[in-house]
Amino acid sequence: KNEEELLAGMHQKARYNIHLAEKKDLQIKNEKNLEVFWSLMNKTGSRDKFSLHHKKHYEKVLQSPTVFQLTAYENTKPVACAVFVCFGNTFTYLYGASDHEYRNLMAPYLLQWSGIKIGKSSSCQWYDFFGIAPLTNGGYNPRHQYAGVTRFKLGFGGVPNQAPGTFDLVIDKNKFKFYSFLRKLRRLF
Repeated sequence: KNEEELLAGMHQKARYNIHLAEKKDLQIKNEKNLEVFWSLMNKTGSRDKFSLHHKKHYEKVLQSPTVFQLTAYENTKPVACAVFVCFGNTFTYLYGASDHEYRNLMAPYLLQWSGIKIGKSSSCQWYDFFGIAPLTNGGYNPRHQYAGVTRFKLGFGGVPNQAPGTFDLVIDKNKFKFYSFLRKLRRLF
């Protein structure tokens, strides 16, 4: 689809927020800046109460030549960023972070729209939002922990596609038991 068709297929609120962000004169920079990303991820993780990977994990992700980091700036202040990976014919949204103080700028909407356009210019056929809350009977549970992010992602007009998910291939049962224990322990904190 061309850009006009993509915009027309979005929920009116998503389209409105993209245009609102464009009017706020945000600058979107395609740059890899771990410190900016890490700072915004910490704010987002604290606000939304989720655990982050270690900083080294994100550093390794950003080192890949197939990874893009888009950051929205108001003047020189980074207010939101998103990380994407381009592989094959798919452009995938991996991580997003924002400073809640600047939520009125609607920067995450503009970042997604910018990511979609980069995916198109990279000849990708698919834009993958990388997960939403489980859908049942054509909808999702509004009380699910991913309800807010699901509403945000579905606003862009995509079609949910259910994949089998990820699976662990256990090679060493004892190490896997220890790993599973550590994961459960980590989720407590």
